[in-house]
Amino acid sequence: MGVAMHGAWAHASLVSSDPADGAMLAAPPAKVVLRFNEPVSPLIARLIDSAGATRADLVVEPKNETLEIALPSDLPIGTQTLSYRIVSADGHPVGGVVVFSIGAPSGVARTPTSDPFRAFALWSVGFFVRFLLFVGVGGAFFAAFVAPPETNRVLRPLPMAALFASALAVALSIGLQGLDRLDLPLGGLPGIAPWREGLRGGFAWTAAGLIIAAGLAALSLATRLPRTFSLLALLTLGAAMASTGHASTASPAFLTRPALFLHVAIAAVWVGALPPLAQLAALRSPFLPLALRRFSAIAVVGVPVLIVAGMALGWAQMTGVGDFLATAYGRILLAKLAAVAALLSLAAINLLVLTPGVEKGRERARRWVSLTLRGEIALAVVILALVAGWRLTPPPRAIAAQESGKEEMIHLHGEKMMAMVTLSPGKVGANRAHIDLLGADFGPLAASEVTLTLKPENGSIEERATIARVDPAGGFEVDRLFLPFAGAWRLEIDARIDDFTKYELSETREFAN
Repeated sequence: MGVAMHGAWAHASLVSSDPADGAMLAAPPAKVVLRFNEPVSPLIARLIDSAGATRADLVVEPKNETLEIALPSDLPIGTQTLSYRIVSADGHPVGGVVVFSIGAPSGVARTPTSDPFRAFALWSVGFFVRFLLFVGVGGAFFAAFVAPPETNRVLRPLPMAALFASALAVALSIGLQGLDRLDLPLGGLPGIAPWREGLRGGFAWTAAGLIIAAGLAALSLATRLPRTFSLLALLTLGAAMASTGHASTASPAFLTRPALFLHVAIAAVWVGALPPLAQLAALRSPFLPLALRRFSAIAVVGVPVLIVAGMALGWAQMTGVGDFLATAYGRILLAKLAAVAALLSLAAINLLVLTPGVEKGRERARRWVSLTLRGEIALAVVILALVAGWRLTPPPRAIAAQESGKEEMIHLHGEKMMAMVTLSPGKVGANRAHIDLLGADFGPLAASEVTLTLKPENGSIEERATIARVDPAGGFEVDRLFLPFAGAWRLEIDARIDDFTKYELSETREFAN
């Protein structure tokens, strides 16, 4: 058993595969079994055989955390490359590759790279969906609860336009999700397949929730029940955005999902209030002081909740302080925190310094309020652009989960015996070893006793030999094999076949921390 090497960082993590990645087999296997750390749904399975032919008509049977992929019976001798794509619990597609050889290796096909144009489209549309919905739904809330009725005619057109555009952006995101799930280039968007695929699974419900939220906010702006419809729109927006994505699947879900709901709802209220406040300031509206005072009362309560919820969500995705610089997710989070700090600073200046001046009718204070509000809008755009980048960047917790499942496959070859040693996790520290023995005919080789010996190439410490126990599932196991430091280590396998026969194999391998 072993773990496959992935073409992209995963959200769901592959725990093991059978055959193992890099395995050498005597005969074609009937199927490949992939085991993940969470339930998954299959999207695509393709096999490129050693002759370069692509077999796309594979039958995939999902069983919770396991996928069983039936293989053709006529696979040629040589290296086979199985490419798969699944959708994980957070709603994002995950791709990977398992490589195994029949009889003898013959080279490995290269894993296709992701389409950068598709990635850019996913990021940009994700940004516009958030920004337009926050401006529209948050603007409807502002019109219902903050703005005086006399300002409605001036303030309503902008959120209404944002809501209409957001519905189009959400609809477009359905096709892009389908492209990503099917691993198709951006040029495939006009086809039927990506739209059909995008409407399958959890994202279709999320998209429906976002469009419903936009519709409710539009009703708030167009009917005589603005407060009722705006509250319903805000609740629907928060619930829809909390139903998918990295944060929605972080543990513990009973805390992270409510935190994400609050974070989205309060952020929408804040971002949605900035354009109408900037409009009132630019128009020198006499209602600006009243609007600032009402919004400040909401912000004093909402912003601390926003900050606490955001900190909880960010920390739930991290494994330690070092992730801030060591991972792309952490660096985006660090940039977001810096932008949020700047946004809070401008908001504090508005609340504590400029708003009192505006209430006293000072023209200079009004001009500065107009300027700082534009600055807050610009920072909000930066923050939402950074957040959209997380769609393409797995959190450290997902990377750690994948790293914890990694294994090191080591092949040892001799004239009369071959051995496949799987070390878990295959790095410095405590490891677990599984040993499979094959004869010269590539069939299983029985042995009465197997000893695994480790010794450093630099001779700094004495070698350590461990007798492996028989694994009831097949092969031999060493439950605790300790590598004390990084460097080149020599592995030796001594297999006693009977009282008079013993085969020996050895291989040198570099191990990292």
